[in-house]
Amino acid sequence: MASFDLDNLLEQFCIISCNPSSLQQRLVRGGRNADDHLSKMVDHKKDCMIGCTFARTADNFVKRERTQKVSKFMDTLTKNNDAILSSSEIRERKEVIQDWFLMMRQNCADRCSEYCNSKKRDTGSQRKCERSCFVGCDKFFDSVFED
Repeated sequence: MASFDLDNLLEQFCIISCNPSSLQQRLVRGGRNADDHLSKMVDHKKDCMIGCTFARTADNFVKRERTQKVSKFMDTLTKNNDAILSSSEIRERKEVIQDWFLMMRQNCADRCSEYCNSKKRDTGSQRKCERSCFVGCDKFFDSVFED
């Protein structure tokens, strides 16, 4: 039986979000060249799902690549945790968290580019793959961090 922890749950939520809207699905089913459009929707969803998976593991990659910066982040965030914080301290900690999420988003986007470049596609298809994969990254992080 698969374990379901927070990162898996967030990934599944992201994957569900990658699904084309019901309106888009109806338009494709009723339109001309439905098979071609359906194939494009499937490709988009698959690449978007890859972005969700990359986002789920981005913190592990960032920790390895930027150990010193992560260490500094954790020192800032965990300093005097039980103290009542001033507004400037709250703002500073929120900025640290935003920087951490930005690093993870960037890692996810970099991995999407590497993935799509490795698929040996033409330039147009490669860009579509990257955009769809980036959407997965954004859907994951937008569901986790909104401020």
